[in-house]
Amino acid sequence: MNAFRKRPHLVVGLLVSFLFLGFHYLGFGFLDAVDKKVYDLMMHLRASGEPNGDIVLVAIDDDSVEKLGRWPWPRSLLARGLDKISEGNPGVVGLSVILSEPEVSDGLREIDALAEEYRNMLRRGESPGEAPEAPAGPADALAALADPASGNQEGDGTAEGNANATGHGNGDGNAERGGDGSAADPVEETDPFLARIIEARSRLDNDAALADALKRAGNVVLPVFFKSSGVAVSSGEAYTPLRRYALGAWDGAPQSWHPRADRITRPIDPFLENAAGLGHINLLFDPEDSTYRREYLYYEYKRLYFPSYTVALAARFLGQERDQTGARPGMGVSVGPLFIPTDPWGATPIDFCGADSTFKSYSFFDVVNDKIPPSVFTDKAVIVTPTAKGIQNPLATPMGTMNVGEFSANALATFLSGKSITEPSFSLLARLVLILFVGLAVTFILPKIRAAAAAGFFAVLLAALAGASAWLFVSKDTWLSTTYPMAMLVIGYIGVVSAQYFVTETTRDKAVGESAETNRMLGVSFQSQGMLDMAFDKFRRVPVDDELKDLLYSLGLDYERKRQFNKAANVYEYIEKHDPKFKDVAQRKTKLMQASDTMVFGTGIFGPTGGDDGLMSTGTDTKPTLGRYEILRQLGKGAMGVVYLGQDPRINRTTAIKTVRFTDEFEEEQAAEMKAKFFREAESAGTLSHPHIVTIYDAGEEQDLA
Repeated sequence: MNAFRKRPHLVVGLLVSFLFLGFHYLGFGFLDAVDKKVYDLMMHLRASGEPNGDIVLVAIDDDSVEKLGRWPWPRSLLARGLDKISEGNPGVVGLSVILSEPEVSDGLREIDALAEEYRNMLRRGESPGEAPEAPAGPADALAALADPASGNQEGDGTAEGNANATGHGNGDGNAERGGDGSAADPVEETDPFLARIIEARSRLDNDAALADALKRAGNVVLPVFFKSSGVAVSSGEAYTPLRRYALGAWDGAPQSWHPRADRITRPIDPFLENAAGLGHINLLFDPEDSTYRREYLYYEYKRLYFPSYTVALAARFLGQERDQTGARPGMGVSVGPLFIPTDPWGATPIDFCGADSTFKSYSFFDVVNDKIPPSVFTDKAVIVTPTAKGIQNPLATPMGTMNVGEFSANALATFLSGKSITEPSFSLLARLVLILFVGLAVTFILPKIRAAAAAGFFAVLLAALAGASAWLFVSKDTWLSTTYPMAMLVIGYIGVVSAQYFVTETTRDKAVGESAETNRMLGVSFQSQGMLDMAFDKFRRVPVDDELKDLLYSLGLDYERKRQFNKAANVYEYIEKHDPKFKDVAQRKTKLMQASDTMVFGTGIFGPTGGDDGLMSTGTDTKPTLGRYEILRQLGKGAMGVVYLGQDPRINRTTAIKTVRFTDEFEEEQAAEMKAKFFREAESAGTLSHPHIVTIYDAGEEQDLA
């Protein structure tokens, strides 16, 4: 405590410095959340509101769902939409839907069962009109078919070569597989009825229709989703068709940190084989506030490194092949001549163009119904994305909530612009240096200057930290956080000011206490000397406590003895304000006010003199005094004065007190001459000593009496 009193700024500065050094190394959730909000604010300052004109969205919106039917739609409808978009020759098309399972309808099931039954009849040599010995119903035929949904949820122990052994054509012109996925049968080539069944099945196969649309477009990128079970990533081989979609070069040590997965949700084989690109849609949010600000640019899966969905779109849009892509862990991803920097964990911040609905968007319903001319898609990057309620949840971003397609459009615009936001590798070191600098300023600079200068220094330094960070972010595409130093400066400044105020108040209280005691002693001294007005003035500068109330009460009695009733009433009123029930101050004040209204005295403060003996008629039980002598009773009265029986309280001696009153009846010069004669008479008599001459002990004057 003594150290705090002597050097409060040093104690506060060191405490704040050590506190924020701990926050720097260990982290502090609240400040990290504030830091993210500062980042969002600066993103608003940076955002131009003008989107990249090469990117357009085709939204599967509420209007489309209402008019075309509930989601999920038949994939033939998606195929129609792709065909309409492809008529405009876009640069790339992104279909932001993971088609991980075949579309199975009751009609296809029945046709498959009928075809299988008819094929078996032909193999047994039966004619269509003969009844089979053991007819196979649709249920039996269905039981013989492989489960079409098996195989595109891949894991470590899955034989990926059997991933899509279903009754669907793969859409790649493979003539070795029949419409139901089995090997070609000679009876299918010779029997016209079976051929017509297979043809009808092909017309009802929506997956085949979409696969054909993907093949015709030749520039559609599809998404995948990676999962991690939390165990070591398998070193097994990835499914062969996936290999051609991985990054072509990997310049990095295998032990480097980057996101890894051991499971994948991917499109079924017919779509996989006809896609122009593949990219993951594993979105990255900040745990402090669940806001999406960054994106992982690559994911490792079974020793292959797959780009993000938007990187794959950028590569296709720029016409870059697989061997022209690669990644450097902790540095960035290259797509031909384009280099996209990342943080040490393989993520890059998104440079948002604006809030939701910034990019040009067309309704899917309008596209398939020819309300949108195909020319609007020419040489564009087109992202087909669900935006209807209930299909995908909107994302929280620095610019507010937006749909996944809008987020992907912002990410793609970031990569194509070549203006990615980077955080320097020395950012943590810079934050540490700023924390140390602010600590020195709080400890040694702010306490040494005057309050106004300290406030100005604080404001300038705070503005410099905020302004430098904003300038680097908005103008130089660099994020250098100053939230920790700014918070430290604010807390340190408040701490130093508070500490100085505490010490100042403590010193002032001590000084006030010493001053109060001095005034109390002076008041007592003045009261003992009869200087009651000066005593009252000193007492009023002392905090009122029980001791002071006793002193004031005694002062009021002295005023009464000197017949200064109004002043005595003022003293009692002052006591009453602080303690209305203290002794009898209320009653005494009332009596004194009445006495001052009814009693009249010479030229004193209560008016001219009357014929009564006002000195003895105080109206209270207090004995009047003249000087230090108490008046006991009146002994006699003459034309010029009155003689009283008095008592000296110091030596308990009885005396006769002769008084002469000088009123307004006398001129000032005449009254002065009479007072001089009176005191000369007392002086002459005081020098004489004779049994028949009265001894003079004292002489003086008080108010209008001598």
